[in-house]
Amino acid sequence: MKSPIRRIDPLAALSALIALLMTVVYVAVIRSQGDDSPAWWVLAVLIGAAGLAGAGARQDTARRAPMLAVAGALLLLLGFLAIFSIGLPVVAAGLLALVAAVRASQGPPVGAESSGRPTQGNAMRPTSTTDTEADT
Repeated sequence: MKSPIRRIDPLAALSALIALLMTVVYVAVIRSQGDDSPAWWVLAVLIGAAGLAGAGARQDTARRAPMLAVAGALLLLLGFLAIFSIGLPVVAAGLLALVAAVRASQGPPVGAESSGRPTQGNAMRPTSTTDTEADT
């Protein structure tokens, strides 16, 4: 059985962590400028993308790749819009989420335990009598 740590995609988890950290940084920057009300849509994108990346970090989550792709797209868009303030780390978080999405869409991670079910590559084929006679 795999440990709980091995079921977490580190790229997706790091993306979620950066998005949450940048939410705090964004609020701090806005308040330091004397404005007490940050833009609600920036907070919604950061928190929503962090939630999607965090949910997609679990490798057994259904629809993991689309969640990570949406999180990555949102973070990249916001990062480019905010490139002169908090944008660079947000772009990095978006790229991490997109890389995690691509890896998630390519199948199980390297070293993952098999479910025991045959796949296309190793599907069991019926044995004919000539196959069994050759083995004896």
